[in-house]
Amino acid sequence: MTDSMKPPVRAAQVDGDLDCGIDGFYGLHRDTLLLIQRFAYALACKLAAAEKKYGYSNNWMRPDWMDECRNHLMQHIAKGDPRDVAAYCAFLWHHGESTAPTAKPLPAQVDAGRIAEETMQAWGDRVPRYSFDFRGLIADGIRRASIAVEPIAQGDGVGTILSIVSDVMTDHGGYDLSNDEDALGSFHACLRERLEEHCAQPRESLNGRLDRQRVVHAWCVAAFGDDHAASIEQRGIRLVEEAIEAGQACGCQPDMVHRLVDHIYGKPTGDLSQELGGVGVTMLALAQAAGLDADASETKEIERILSKPLAHFAARNAAKNAAGFNVFAATSAPGAPQP
Repeated sequence: MTDSMKPPVRAAQVDGDLDCGIDGFYGLHRDTLLLIQRFAYALACKLAAAEKKYGYSNNWMRPDWMDECRNHLMQHIAKGDPRDVAAYCAFLWHHGESTAPTAKPLPAQVDAGRIAEETMQAWGDRVPRYSFDFRGLIADGIRRASIAVEPIAQGDGVGTILSIVSDVMTDHGGYDLSNDEDALGSFHACLRERLEEHCAQPRESLNGRLDRQRVVHAWCVAAFGDDHAASIEQRGIRLVEEAIEAGQACGCQPDMVHRLVDHIYGKPTGDLSQELGGVGVTMLALAQAAGLDADASETKEIERILSKPLAHFAARNAAKNAAGFNVFAATSAPGAPQP
């Protein structure tokens, strides 16, 4: 039998077929080698299916699509299949390119709730046979996409959001419209119209402070949920946490920090707007003393959190909540003071 006629190796066969003579390959553990073989096979299957379905070939060898490749990588990180992520990493590796965007823009913000409401209304008028309400799933999908991809007004960001919303509806809501082509096409048309209408609206520069504020809020909603994102007290606890960590990085001693807490809580409560202004002023003063650019540090941190999976921050938040830093649990605990 020629090599071209041999049947493909299945992932389940790998353990039995592995040549024991490669145990010492580059000093890798045998299990690590097995993992590489299994994942390489899974990736090959995924790419073969994509080539068959979409007619792809070796266009990934083109040198003129690196920014597009990085954008696709970010999109597939949001969608969640490690095989797709690995494929785009492999393409970039082949070209000697980094996965880091050359100039990563902050994502455009969308009013997910409003778009979901308008989409459901328009879709219900066109396809009245569906009575279930997709608004929550649509909004969730839009939020996931809008913090993970390039601004939706650029490239095929709208198509990306459509794809992610459809995945969220199927995977998290159990609604699969793929067998009802008329309903699915109508739903995509309604959502695309709402998104493109949003993209056409004039918006302020993504580098503005207010726009970054909206970016961070959308990220909070997607990572922690609406209740934690909207809770002033919970957001205040997180601000205190970051301020203490900044103080620690400055070399502040914990006993002085504890005394400062008692000193502040012994005074009347201030006005939130003024106190936020005070936070900003003292941050600028600290940045100048440390020789740092406060605006650049803020932007860099936003880009850092947006580059990581939402699950990473959701897990960290859950750990903090479990440690007792959850105002919702504190206010509902037996004996807790009631408003």
